[in-house]
Parts: sequence; C-alpha cells; structure tokens
Amino acid sequence: MRKLAFLLIVLNLATINLFSQKSLLQSGPMLGYSEMRECIIWIQTKSECEVKIQYYDLNNPSKKFWTNSIKTKKHAAFTAKLIADQVEPGKTYQYDVYLNNYKLKFDYPTKFKSQAIWKWRADPPEFTLLTGS
Repeated sequence: MRKLAFLLIVLNLATINLFSQKSLLQSGPMLGYSEMRECIIWIQTKSECEVKIQYYDLNNPSKKFWTNSIKTKKHAAFTAKLIADQVEPGKTYQYDVYLNNYKLKFDYPTKFKSQAIWKWRADPPEFTLLTGS
C-alpha cells in the first residue's frame, strides 16, 4: 500500500512538472526565414529557461539534428532565435521544442520546408508584395 501511494505521488509530481514546462511558453514557435540550407524558429518564454529544437527530415526520421541551446534572458524579452542549419534543399522537416530539456506537445504540426534549388533549374519561387501608405 505504501509503495502504491509513493508511486502515485511521484507520478503526480512528474505530471505537474511536464505541464509547468508548457506554461513557460509565452509565444511561438514561429517560423522566420527559410533558405535552402537553414531556417530560423522564434520562441518567447515567460521567464528565463533553456530552449532548443530537435528537427528531422520527414522521409528519414531516424537522423535527427539539434539547434544550439539558448538561455532566454530578461533583457532580450525572454526570446530565442533558433537556427536549424543542417537542412537539405527542398525537404520538409518536423521539429520538436524543448524547454529546460522537456519536450513540448502542440495541437498542431510543427513543420518547415527548406527552399528548393531553383537557380538555373526552374522558375524562381513566386512572391507577393503588399504596399501601402
């Protein structure tokens, strides 16, 4: 009986810790630019914590890459710009966000696509320009 009570207490504390990591997230993740060989992902936390991202090609999920780990600071509004710099052109990547070494779960897919090599091979990618006064 005592072992069961101890196990329930440990599981309860572990669950609270996992949910508290999600509560550290203020904004993001939000994709920034995406080039042929790198992509940037922006994240804002509510307080100081360590942020990193693990990403992998959807066609080869066994080969995983990590961004540099960044500690968010108050003077920078607790923001982190994480650069995925080991991507191949024209591929789609899935990524996972880690706050203080705990993986966050999202209700939506976290993916990005690198630009394909088009120069001298195909038409350039289309873009939209909006102007105003």
